[in-house]
Amino acid sequence: MDARKLTALAVLVLVAFIQPVHGQAGGSTPPAIGLGFSSGTVGPLASGVPVYTVGDQLWFESYDAPVNVTVTPPSLVGGTLQPFLVLDVAANASQSLLTFSNTDPPGLWSLAASTPSGATSVQFYLLDGGAPVQLSGYGLSSGGELSMNYTLESPSAYGVSACSAGNQSTATAYVPIPGRAGGGTLLLTLNGTSVSVIPQGSSGQFTFWMGLSQDYAYEINNAAVVQRNMQAAQTEPVQVSGGLAGAFSTALLDSIPLRAGEFSLVSHFESAQGVLTEETDVLVTGTGSWVWLQGCSAPQNPLSESVVLNASLQKGPSVWPRYVYMMYQELGVGLFSAAPVPLQPATVQVMSAGWNRPLTDSQLEVTGASQYSVGNGTVYLVGETFPFQVAVSTPQTSPQQVRVERP
Repeated sequence: MDARKLTALAVLVLVAFIQPVHGQAGGSTPPAIGLGFSSGTVGPLASGVPVYTVGDQLWFESYDAPVNVTVTPPSLVGGTLQPFLVLDVAANASQSLLTFSNTDPPGLWSLAASTPSGATSVQFYLLDGGAPVQLSGYGLSSGGELSMNYTLESPSAYGVSACSAGNQSTATAYVPIPGRAGGGTLLLTLNGTSVSVIPQGSSGQFTFWMGLSQDYAYEINNAAVVQRNMQAAQTEPVQVSGGLAGAFSTALLDSIPLRAGEFSLVSHFESAQGVLTEETDVLVTGTGSWVWLQGCSAPQNPLSESVVLNASLQKGPSVWPRYVYMMYQELGVGLFSAAPVPLQPATVQVMSAGWNRPLTDSQLEVTGASQYSVGNGTVYLVGETFPFQVAVSTPQTSPQQVRVERP
């Protein structure tokens, strides 16, 4: 993950299509203003203009005088600009002006702050996720290994990675408890504004808390974008004793309004041995839950928009790929798209009638299926529509018609 972020940062510095974003208008003494993602992150324009996405809040502060603020979205139908928000803001007090939703138009927004003696204007980007995801190819190799090639249809995306998930829940993150804190595992599940914690196999006593952090993007000097890693939320410390049965919940407190996207989940364990940490990645979906991003795939070329995902059909239907999540970046902002997997795997086990044992792979021949493989006497099939029919035979037997009714 760190290497990908460093590559993404290098790419960002070279971004050529960023437009000039801030300037001054009006009288000779324009007001000094700042923008941010939260009250604690508001800073002067010279330190960077935030790049926003859905779920973010637009925070504002005037440093020396009360101002009248106008916020204007990108050009609407017909090319006309219509103010989105107009209000008066007091001096030296940060204030949330609005929260961006998925109905707000993405693109280059404008903010103007004026006083009787002058005005300051700034432009900032609002991005949205959900770029189209396309299954561009798939194949089955020996033993039921399914390979899927997914492409993200967004020419401005980079730093792409992807995960697939089955019907078995991925809403729980499994975090190992360091051996010096007693060992075992914590099962962490996001439930709205709280985190459910289930200790398993722990014999020690420790204080536990966790935080969610992400890279937030800022435009600097009209030309480049930098990323600053900031903690968006943290739980309160709680005491955990070895052998504790059942789940407990701890509140997740936002320091920055929690947007949807990929976050680093950092768990802290404080005991007599000091403070130890464990880190994993989760995808906050924006619905009060997260997806544990275990075993994601990324292309070798960080600028590639295509990712190959592999899944073993031998592991059973509960973990067969049903959904795909593609994470990517635009202008330094982490975005994602989710889509159902259109493929529907199925298996047919072929037994020897005489001994009630699976036939060896070399004895099986399959016709009528465009994608199949065999392993340990099992025929692995992938279809896009059901039912369909295949013929299974051996060198010594005539083909037997098998109707596959459902995945």
